[in-house]
Amino acid sequence: LDNNLVERWTEYVKNGGHLILTCRTGQKDRNAKLWEAPLAAPIHQLAGINSLYYDHLPHNLYGKVDFGGMEYAWNNWADVLTPSAGTDVWAVYADQFYKGAASVIHRRLGKGTATYIGTDTDDGKLEKEVVRRVYKEAGVPTEDLPYGVVKEWRDGFYIALNYTSDIQEIAIPDEAEILIGSARLEPAGVVVWKEQSDDRHK
Repeated sequence: LDNNLVERWTEYVKNGGHLILTCRTGQKDRNAKLWEAPLAAPIHQLAGINSLYYDHLPHNLYGKVDFGGMEYAWNNWADVLTPSAGTDVWAVYADQFYKGAASVIHRRLGKGTATYIGTDTDDGKLEKEVVRRVYKEAGVPTEDLPYGVVKEWRDGFYIALNYTSDIQEIAIPDEAEILIGSARLEPAGVVVWKEQSDDRHK
């Protein structure tokens, strides 16, 4: 990244956006060179980081992160974070020599928030729950879809795709107009629909 991108992200957050950054964000400049500064220095202020270092474990060993009283396994990458004043710690490492150190941090800035997920997990469950909490605190409803099913909204239409090998049932409101496919998605299937009462994006 570069400083211009960090400035754009900062304005996005100040104006009410909810920015989610993940481990290794901002470690290098646009030329893939490390900064002549602390690791990921350009994002420290935005993310609420005072300092960080990282660790990773052998492929057959796992550490644990405590988020909301639940433990999640990791071994790929762990940014060990020291948050700045005014930054909330959402998750901590539950073992290793940095037990109790921050794994996920969150801060308010202007009308929005910045959340930094410092741990990469194999199954993505930690990351999913952090994203769910960001949405919940922002007052945005979420929906649990089966793994491999994607649902998105674009230009007034909802689209769901089934990347699994199994038939998947998609929840579509009764009053919706289905344009392509059906709520019963075959493997590699797609359904497109329009909700008549949906004015969220107008």
